[in-house]
Amino acid sequence: MQDRGGKLTITPFYNCLPKSHGLCYSKSMETHIAREEIQRCIPHLGIGTIEPIGKGEQNEAFLVNQKLIFLFPKKRSTDWMKPQAALLPELKKYVSAPIPQFLYSSRDSQGNIVCVGYPMLSGEHISREFGQQHPNMGEKPIQELIKFISQISEVPLATARAAGVTEVNRKNDYEHTLAKFRNLPKDDLTPEILNFVEESYATHLGNSENFNYTPVLVHGDLRPQNLLFASHGDLTGILDFGCLAISDPACEIGVAERSWGRKKFLRQFFARYPDMDTENFRRRLDFEKINQRTNAYCFGVRTNREEHKNWAIRELATLANNAPRMEF
Repeated sequence: MQDRGGKLTITPFYNCLPKSHGLCYSKSMETHIAREEIQRCIPHLGIGTIEPIGKGEQNEAFLVNQKLIFLFPKKRSTDWMKPQAALLPELKKYVSAPIPQFLYSSRDSQGNIVCVGYPMLSGEHISREFGQQHPNMGEKPIQELIKFISQISEVPLATARAAGVTEVNRKNDYEHTLAKFRNLPKDDLTPEILNFVEESYATHLGNSENFNYTPVLVHGDLRPQNLLFASHGDLTGILDFGCLAISDPACEIGVAERSWGRKKFLRQFFARYPDMDTENFRRRLDFEKINQRTNAYCFGVRTNREEHKNWAIRELATLANNAPRMEF
């Protein structure tokens, strides 16, 4: 998000349909199959209307009776949804923003989750049009989002671990990304980008201070399509907790700030944490930005998704041109 004359505008990251309720739309699962599954698992629920509203990397979503969201995990055996189902009731004790509460949950004979359902949350996704219609929100959405980040980080790690949330070793994660990058064909990358990526990883991995942080619970995917707001800027819903993790808090900010304008977002974030080592945090944030783009490039190459690959190439080229220090 960028401030132009005090008005709210958006720098988009992914272009998702507003009605997708946090998931990038791509019709896949047949609607009649979803209806049959829901009716079989929850026979007392009368289904009047049902329509597909989105497909993410790990689940597909349907709107039932214009008021309930049902999620179907693509791979039941991965147990991807179990941490959410276990932790979301606990999160309500710590966060003030509305979050999904699974009223319906069904499992197969092996104990894997077949589907979950929750009441649809109110609000709108932030977009250029939304910002133009409500120009007086100011920085309220950023303040609300930072408040949520602060609240979720206060959840006891023992509670998150008991729910099955994974703890991410950032050093191992970065080394894994670099190994993936090295093993891919890179004919479409310039020598400048190749050198920049290699040098960035060598510098960051070689400094132990970059891993001197207190891990916290993070949402992991605070992109605009996972956030709902009211016209006055209040945060009315946080969606898609599928990336919950115990990790470096800089990773949470790295996802959140990229659609809002880094300078504005970090100014408010650091104001909330005046005793923070801002230099160390900025350094981790800088590298997380590089790591995200490198991961996007690897994903684009492996899946033959040109839009991901080309976006990553453009971003890495920009970062390489701005090296050694990105401006805030």
